[in-house]
Amino acid sequence: MTSVALALVALAVLALIVMVLRRPKSRPPAVSADPASTAPAGSSAAAREGVVLFRDNDWERFSFDGVGAEWAARQSPRGFFGVPPGRHFAVTELFDGRKVRIDFVLYPGETLVRRLDREAGEWVPDDPETELRYKELARGGGAGAMASALIDYFMTVGTLLRRTAKPGGGIGEAAQTFAALAERLVAGAPLEELQPAAAEAGIRLVGQPLSGDELTRLTGLIDATASACAVGGNFRSAAGVALLGLCMLPGDPQLLEALANFFCDGGQPDAAMERIQEALARADVVDGRKRERIHATRAEVLCHLGRFDEASRALDEIEGRAPGQPDAARVRALLSEKRQSAGRAVPKP
Repeated sequence: MTSVALALVALAVLALIVMVLRRPKSRPPAVSADPASTAPAGSSAAAREGVVLFRDNDWERFSFDGVGAEWAARQSPRGFFGVPPGRHFAVTELFDGRKVRIDFVLYPGETLVRRLDREAGEWVPDDPETELRYKELARGGGAGAMASALIDYFMTVGTLLRRTAKPGGGIGEAAQTFAALAERLVAGAPLEELQPAAAEAGIRLVGQPLSGDELTRLTGLIDATASACAVGGNFRSAAGVALLGLCMLPGDPQLLEALANFFCDGGQPDAAMERIQEALARADVVDGRKRERIHATRAEVLCHLGRFDEASRALDEIEGRAPGQPDAARVRALLSEKRQSAGRAVPKP
């Protein structure tokens, strides 16, 4: 990697640390979007809480954010309402002893639906139709149609986390850990040796609500650190930095989109397509501009895969929703170039 790229990485990492350490310690009061919320008025959790549904779960052997309880004593529990945005994890122990874990980031006001696939031993997204139906049922949280099947996060998991919270650590420490890991990766340390520490840094964020702005700033600066690696054409390191970020913030759609870009630029369009499809599944949690960027990245990946007609249709849809979208215009030019190159490559009969 060139000295210029190394300097850019260092600057991006420094900006990440400064941004986190300047995080405000308090926020102005806000009104909860959930009329049945039990979070205190004006608390950070009250303004941005969401719903998490764990379908087909074994509630007798289940813990959420490290907290286990007699969840099965409730009548047909399906999930939790009042869940603060930020880093979370859940573990179910199957009857055969296997432990099935899911780590994820919840965005403000999001309803996340996951289904336990017992045979595969993993948490998986539901089919789109079923997911949409359950999201509609979960609307309103503790005051909606599913109220009797939802557990109040604030009064159960949140209460215990507050009682057992340790001083120190948290987002500042996690960000500094990530910055150090990113620098080690750029210097040549193997990614697989660094990922456990990045994941542990993310776990230290559990129980700390993060606003949409904080999530966007954090993911944006992780993206900037990775993009600095790509300046010199080192897409492998760029993808590695993005993967470290995803260890800290698993499933984040903005980081998935960035990773898809680095895979695509690095000549791995199939891997890029897998990641951008994951990002698209949760694109509705980010604002319209970022959402259209995710769609544009998918169109770009389709171009690199030679699926020109699909790419053209995807761009038509973006331009129909957001005329003049800059990412779509850029990809449209790429599509034209790719089509011309493919035409020249076809031998004449």
